Parts: sequence; structure tokens; C-alpha cells
Amino acid sequence: MGLGDTTPPNVFLTLKNLRTLYLQNNGIPGTLIEDFINTQLQPLTAVHLDGNFLSQIHPLSLTGLNDKGTISFRNNLIVYLTQERWEGLVSRLTVDAIDLRENPLECGCDMAWLVFDSSAMAVFNSGTTCWNGDLVMDVSVQWYLDHCT
Repeated sequence: MGLGDTTPPNVFLTLKNLRTLYLQNNGIPGTLIEDFINTQLQPLTAVHLDGNFLSQIHPLSLTGLNDKGTISFRNNLIVYLTQERWEGLVSRLTVDAIDLRENPLECGCDMAWLVFDSSAMAVFNSGTTCWNGDLVMDVSVQWYLDHCT
């Protein structure tokens, strides 16, 4: 569809039968806007945003996702997993719900909040890697203790 940055907020709000949303390779850039995925009538079970140009999410961009749903951000440009932006989504989901594989994650102090909370870390796909190829699930807790307090 080539949505780019033209999708208005709440575009999916009134759709009653939408369960899975496929928006791969649509050229969606930058920060996913507030209320991008907001389905008031029935929460989505899966959202696929792979192959776009997303670098961040608004904290309220994915309010229409079922608490046991999954979301894939594979092959985007996401670098930072700040608590301010990601905690709301992470705290609502279960194990292996967010797929961030093939993103240039920095894995710096911005994600210390995840490293210190194993249940929050478990929400991410186990194959998610930092920009250097290290698995996110294998990052050194001691490094974060030493450098990010």
C-alpha cells in the first residue's frame, strides 16, 4: 500500500472483525504515532510492521493490541528501547510477544530497565540481537550494574 507517513491516528478504531494487521514494507518512517493501532471494539491478536523505516514508537501507539497478542518490528531502524517509550507495551504483553530481530539495537543504558527485569526481557523474541550480533537475552547484567546506575 505504500502508506509512508500518511496514516492518520485511529484509522482502525471502528473495525469490528480485524484480528491480524499486516503492514509490512509500507515505508512507514520515524516514530509510530499515538493511536496508530487502536481498535476500540476488538483487540488485535497480531500486528506485523516488518520492513518499514520505524525508529521508535510513541508510548500510546499500540493500545489496540490484545494482552496475549504479538507484534513484529523485524527489519526496521529501532536503536533504543527506552523505558519511557516501551514500558507500557512491554508491561501488557507476555513471553515472546515483541519481535525486534534485524534492528540496529544499541543495547546501552537505555535498556537497563529491561535487563534488571527478567519478565520484561522475556517479552522480546529470544533471537533479538544488538547491533553487534550479541543476543539481547545474553547481555551482561554486571555491565549494566557497573555502567548504568
